Amino acid sequence: MITYDSGTLRIIPEGEIDHHTAGKLYNAIREAVTHELPRNCVMDFSAVSFCDSSAIALVVRTKRLMDALSGSFNVENLGGQPLKVMRASRLVTC
Repeated sequence: MITYDSGTLRIIPEGEIDHHTAGKLYNAIREAVTHELPRNCVMDFSAVSFCDSSAIALVVRTKRLMDALSGSFNVENLGGQPLKVMRASRLVTC
């Protein structure tokens, strides 16, 4: 799910982010960013049960989109297996 409110684009993927789903999700994110031109973007992992390296690429590519707009980008609610994947990538240090 992707929502936009008061300058913030909120991305809430559900289930698994893998090579089958990451491309479709990125296309939806890119379209929303291009349409809304948000100042802030938040990717909320609270409903993600599994991810692989495709999720790492998704986070990096989304950050680059926001950097091009001089906007902010944050990842929230990492836990379980997705947190382990992001820690292994050194994208997060918590």
